[in-house]
Amino acid sequence: MYSSAVSTVLYSADSAERRAKTVYTDYRKKARDADQLYNGTAAGTVGPIEERLQQFGVVRAFVFGVYGETNEATRAEISEMAKAGAAKRLRGMGQTSQVKAYAVLKHTLTRSLGIAAVRAKSQRSLSTKK
Repeated sequence: MYSSAVSTVLYSADSAERRAKTVYTDYRKKARDADQLYNGTAAGTVGPIEERLQQFGVVRAFVFGVYGETNEATRAEISEMAKAGAAKRLRGMGQTSQVKAYAVLKHTLTRSLGIAAVRAKSQRSLSTKK
């Protein structure tokens, strides 16, 4: 039983990683389609919507799977947030070291964001069934 649960989460994490790799391409295609539909931009040329999107650079996709698992970019961002928070809020958290504060913040952020993602997915699933 345990090994199947682990393999499901690992497979789902792979799915999150695969989805993350397609986000920027999907955004560009939607921008291109919108340019053609609303701005009359010719195929193969860059319209104003796609041009504006390109000004932001490559999108760093934060992807959550159905079990709350994430892609590498999301985990890296959580680590950066925990590192910054630990440096600033060490004493206010009642921690004796920055390493301990980092661990607490990383756990809290990972758990909170995972729960929020699963709740959002559930609410979306329920709203589409009505």
